[in-house]
Amino acid sequence: YIEARSVDGEFTLGDLFVARPDGSDAQKVADPQAESARWAPDGSHLAYEGGDGTYVMDVETGETQHYSDAAWPEWVDEDTLMIDLG
Repeated sequence: YIEARSVDGEFTLGDLFVARPDGSDAQKVADPQAESARWAPDGSHLAYEGGDGTYVMDVETGETQHYSDAAWPEWVDEDTLMIDLG
């Protein structure tokens, strides 16, 4: 889930967390301004838009890499990530 914050009456995007379906065992995986989080179909990766582009996190290792300066990630299949270049 993505935590949203209200700052001076304005909502801002917050940290990105991964948790069990019942909400337990929440772990922060990305810092503020995460949005548009998308799981790979096989659950092995999590793509999300950060403040300066798209990032992909390997769920098993926890390693995150900057994927592109573009936004709005969407998985086509477990190996292919589509992003909006427009």
